[in-house]
Amino acid sequence: MEQTGQDGIQLLTAVHDPHAPSWLRQIPALEAPRLCWIQEFFIAEGQVRMRDPKDMPPSSDRLESPYDDGARYCIKNATEWSGYKVHLTETCDASART
Repeated sequence: MEQTGQDGIQLLTAVHDPHAPSWLRQIPALEAPRLCWIQEFFIAEGQVRMRDPKDMPPSSDRLESPYDDGARYCIKNATEWSGYKVHLTETCDASART
């Protein structure tokens, strides 16, 4: 994970360098990795460090995947997943029978 953080900051630093073309900062595909990096890492004393889970945004605000900005980390009983919660309701209407 630390290597991922180091690679990420190298990319972000290059994109935001004053000598880099300004259009690089406008590429939508770079926004999700930037947000993921900010959520997961920080720089302390010149070193990339992983954030403690308690220092991360709540799961309702956290970007869980750079590929799907709507996916969230979820826990229900003993089941954990990244994705979506879907609530289904089934009804039995006697008058709808054919």
